[in-house]
Amino acid sequence: MRKIHWTSVIFAVFFLGIFGEGQAKRPLPKPVEPVLYHTMKFVAPPERMGYVEGWEIRTGKQIWEKKIYEVTYNPLLEKDAQDVYIVFMEADLVNRKLLVMDERGAKYYVDLDQVQEFKGFCGRSSFAACEKDLDCIRTGCSGQVCSAGPEDRVTTCEWKECYDPEPERLQCGCVNGKCQWAQADASGKIPPVEKKAQKAGVLAEGASCAASLDCFEIDCSGYDTPAKSGFRPYCVQEKCQCMCNGCE
Repeated sequence: MRKIHWTSVIFAVFFLGIFGEGQAKRPLPKPVEPVLYHTMKFVAPPERMGYVEGWEIRTGKQIWEKKIYEVTYNPLLEKDAQDVYIVFMEADLVNRKLLVMDERGAKYYVDLDQVQEFKGFCGRSSFAACEKDLDCIRTGCSGQVCSAGPEDRVTTCEWKECYDPEPERLQCGCVNGKCQWAQADASGKIPPVEKKAQKAGVLAEGASCAASLDCFEIDCSGYDTPAKSGFRPYCVQEKCQCMCNGCE
């Protein structure tokens, strides 16, 4: 009877475990839904693990990228089993931050004001309650805030080119009962938004929320118009709202 050399067997198994990992590659995850923010589109390509890219919507050119996190690998384990991908992104419209979450549940925040190459409008909306455009005013030290009254937060007294709403034809007005920046028509006025009836069985706008994921069932299609489409539900001040953030 032939004698088995167990030392050789153990070495072979160890060798295949280290160098045979390419035989069973983990498939790439499904692409993360892009985040539209004014004139920018932020994407997390699965083939570039841990990276977020910023693309200019108008030109279709990539003008920014950032490595969000680093993955440390154990050389004794399969590499693809240790990969950590981005699974969710969301724009915090009030605090002007991009939330990035990986599949471990870790959250990272990118300050959109610090994106050097960001060329879009960088003013802020307070989303204060309103009934008509005259209820909303430009405030803040540089006029960069659209609110229903004097800004209660401290704003820096410095002028940035991205505070100028004119290049994107933006006006401070009352949209869907909230003071916010919105694109004006050729006459310089914000066109009215006609909301269609809510579909039966769908979560209603204004529902309480902690994150935009809580609002995904809201039907925002009633806000879409031939001139502007792409309204999505967001969680703003703990209430679900349909908003056009960078719509094409």
